[in-house]
Amino acid sequence: MPINKFARVFLLITNFFNGIAGIVCGLLFIMGPDGRYMGVGDGGLIQMMQNFPLAYIFFRNFTWTGIAMLLVLGIPSTIAALSLLRQTATQYKWAFISSRLLMLWCFIEAIFLPNYLVIFFMLIGVIQLVLVVRAMNSGKLFRKKV
Repeated sequence: MPINKFARVFLLITNFFNGIAGIVCGLLFIMGPDGRYMGVGDGGLIQMMQNFPLAYIFFRNFTWTGIAMLLVLGIPSTIAALSLLRQTATQYKWAFISSRLLMLWCFIEAIFLPNYLVIFFMLIGVIQLVLVVRAMNSGKLFRKKV
């Protein structure tokens, strides 16, 4: 598979996956602020998050986590995937934004809640960013069909 086709497929799949996951998980946290719909309703995670900055405002429950997940991961990644699929003029910008936001989310999560899954998603974000920057520099990866 040529690198351009690989890059396109990789960016589409990862952005769709991240977008859907961000929207679904964000909505589940918003609908069940105690974490019951996400399987974290035992209170242990909320107790651990009480040491975070501004915990008394943002981490009394998972409402703000859900809103942030929806706005930072779900919506931008979905827009990036759709723009890549439709090959819009802003596809590079949205793919760049979504990869940077994914990396930012992972960086913050790694500081406060280190886990192995965050390393995997950080790697996905880095690969996305490399492919997008390469595409932006070459101008050939996602040229709209005429």
